[in-house]
Amino acid sequence: AVVSTQSTGTIAIFTAVFLLCYLPYFLMQLLLLSELYGLLEISGVIYLNPVVKWYGTLVSNCLMRVNAALNPCLYLMRMPQYRRWLRAICSHPRKCLSILANPRKVEEIFV
Repeated sequence: AVVSTQSTGTIAIFTAVFLLCYLPYFLMQLLLLSELYGLLEISGVIYLNPVVKWYGTLVSNCLMRVNAALNPCLYLMRMPQYRRWLRAICSHPRKCLSILANPRKVEEIFV
């Protein structure tokens, strides 16, 4: 029950971070597509300001990269097994080569 609760919490955190980081991108894409197909004219907006397009695209792309950078940090904070494997890889880089040769032996190598 404890593992299930921790897994649920971890999935909730990852989902929330993903949504926060990718929501501006999805909204910007919707705005750009609605401008492309003339849907903004219906609502009274004829076109998007080019500055809004540029900054919106810049911010959304930056947040997508922030999400990619946060994922390993979240893994390190939430998953002890991930910490153990990362510590083992950093302390014994030669073991990485044996993992690449036979990925099924990860549990045997990093115990």
